[in-house]
Amino acid sequence: MKFQYFEIRPCVDFGDHIESYLGEPEFIATIGDKACTPEGAEREAEQRRAAAGITKPVFWTIYGRDEEGLAMAVGDFTTFADADEIMNAILAPMAEARDLIRDGDDGRTDAETAANNLDDFVNQCSNSDRI
Repeated sequence: MKFQYFEIRPCVDFGDHIESYLGEPEFIATIGDKACTPEGAEREAEQRRAAAGITKPVFWTIYGRDEEGLAMAVGDFTTFADADEIMNAILAPMAEARDLIRDGDDGRTDAETAANNLDDFVNQCSNSDRI
C-alpha cells in the first residue's frame, strides 16, 4: 500500500457506524473553481449529526488515499486544526527534502542530503532499532 495523498474529513459516530463528509463543492475565488472545503464538510456533518439526534460532537479524521482511491483512516482528532497540524508534521520530512532539492544552491550535494534525510526518516520508522 502506498498513499497518494492525505485528506482530512469531519466524521459523525452513529453508534453502529461512522460516516465522514466532504461537503458540497463551493466556488473558491482564489482557485477559480469549485472545491470541497473543511467548512462545507463540517456544515454537512453537523447537519447530519443534528438530524439524527446524535449528541457526540463531530470529530476529524486524517485519511490516506491509495492508488485505487480507497481511503484508510490514519488518526482521529477533536478539531480540524489538530488533524491539520499532525498531517503537516507527517508530511514535513518530504516537504523539507523537496525544498532542499528545489531551492538548494549546491545541486548534487543538496539532492544527496535530501535523500539521506529521507533514508533516515524511513529507516527510523520501519525497524525496531531506535536511535
